[in-house]
Amino acid sequence: MATLPFVSASTPVTLASAAGYDGKTSAGYLTAVTADVVIPTVTCQPKLPEGQDLQIGVPLSGEVPLNPSVVSPLTVVLFTDIYCPQGSSTPYHSAYFYLVLHETLLFEYQLPLKFGAGDSVAFTLKISRATDNVKVFLRDQSSGAGVSYSKLVPGASYLKEVGWEVGSCEEPTCHSITANQLALAKFSTITFRKATFTTRGSAMPISKLSPLYQLVLVNSNNKLMAKPSRLITCTSFKVTFVAST
Repeated sequence: MATLPFVSASTPVTLASAAGYDGKTSAGYLTAVTADVVIPTVTCQPKLPEGQDLQIGVPLSGEVPLNPSVVSPLTVVLFTDIYCPQGSSTPYHSAYFYLVLHETLLFEYQLPLKFGAGDSVAFTLKISRATDNVKVFLRDQSSGAGVSYSKLVPGASYLKEVGWEVGSCEEPTCHSITANQLALAKFSTITFRKATFTTRGSAMPISKLSPLYQLVLVNSNNKLMAKPSRLITCTSFKVTFVAST
């Protein structure tokens, strides 16, 4: 079984396919989410029998009413991806915006932002509750470069759950880089800062989500792969690597 980090009784630990924090707004729907992430150094392991991948992202999710009696889970994800092909020592950096409805990938868009290890990248997602328009921003604060993208997402105004997470590629979010499952890439410690959410009025820190869960990344055998720290401040924490396979 996984060895779990100590957390307070008020922050339950959940074994998951990602490491970080996840929670739900206690009142109202999400209208904005932010995070600053220091991009880690990824060390490719060419001797592993599979490629390796590291996704650092901010997923927003909720139950969307399809008709008066049927709801379906919708997830909107903004993330950076660092990919090591099998046998290669070179990591490739990219960024994506995804829509997933009921575990089916509906839409993907690759954001044209160049970034690398050590860069501080700011994530922002904004939702218009009046129009269901979702606008995402990525800004490399080290170089000053930034990109944005907007899309009408029916049901986006029903999103109430948000996460700040680290994991490896999983269907349906593998964006066709390989047909096989990827190992978690070996990474230096990842720092999340300015993790906030807004439902109405001012932005609130991650610590105000209720309930708030600490996610510990394990594989299918419950082997510990990566783990988050306790919250360092109300809006920051770190994620450390443990194992690839």
